[in-house]
Amino acid sequence: LAHEGWQGESKGILRLALEGVLPPDVLRRKKVPYPRTFNPTYLATMRAWLSAVLDDPCSPLRPLLDVAALRSLLARPEPPDVQWFGQTMSGAQFYAYLYQINAWLRAYRVRLV
Repeated sequence: LAHEGWQGESKGILRLALEGVLPPDVLRRKKVPYPRTFNPTYLATMRAWLSAVLDDPCSPLRPLLDVAALRSLLARPEPPDVQWFGQTMSGAQFYAYLYQINAWLRAYRVRLV
């Protein structure tokens, strides 16, 4: 297998395996990077939600965070792009990711000892 994929095609083995299962336009579409949103309302909402997590002393994620550093990021007019497991996330997506981890920890009553 080459770096580019099977027979030089990105995700070539997967595409070959799914021939006849998926429509050709889905099967051959180009890979896109991590989904990004540029909606300012989404960014404002994610900032507010994550700020609420940081303000709540009972938030299960809070002890794992550098709260001061995260508040500094939230205060920036333009959130930074974050490299996360080889993907580039916009600040809004990073904030949403942290919020979702907190929600998961809370829903499953995860306790860190």
